[in-house]
Amino acid sequence: MRRILFFIFIILLPCSCSRLETEIGDDTPEYRGTMTVTYDGKEYVTGNVAVRAALSGDGSTVDLKLLKVKFVPQMPVRLDITVPDIPVLETGENGTVSFAGDGILPYTLGGYYEKYVVKDLSGTLDGNSISFSLSFGDYPTVYDGSTGQ
Repeated sequence: MRRILFFIFIILLPCSCSRLETEIGDDTPEYRGTMTVTYDGKEYVTGNVAVRAALSGDGSTVDLKLLKVKFVPQMPVRLDITVPDIPVLETGENGTVSFAGDGILPYTLGGYYEKYVVKDLSGTLDGNSISFSLSFGDYPTVYDGSTGQ
């Protein structure tokens, strides 16, 4: 019995270590807005897309989490996708945060997805709104949202 439990532990150990730690929680402000994805030369616009954004404790990075997104109608499921550790470029006097990054691995369903590495990400975040553009692999994506306040 001990051997069986030991082998189960060894098998599950790598899975538990792959969990992504972020600053994003249920209390993180949620933005709602429009996402536009370019796929096979056609733009797909989806409204009421929820995104959460959180600054790291030291303010040097931003984590983005897109909630229950479906990029194109052909996509069979909705996913929560996290784009972690995006470098902050500047924090303005009015609290506006500019961020940008390239080569960031998005995280979903318990793993990182190299096929959809985030490229050319740039955006701004303030207390009431967020906007960013990026490419998930070869698929340009633009998002504009607000807290509705």
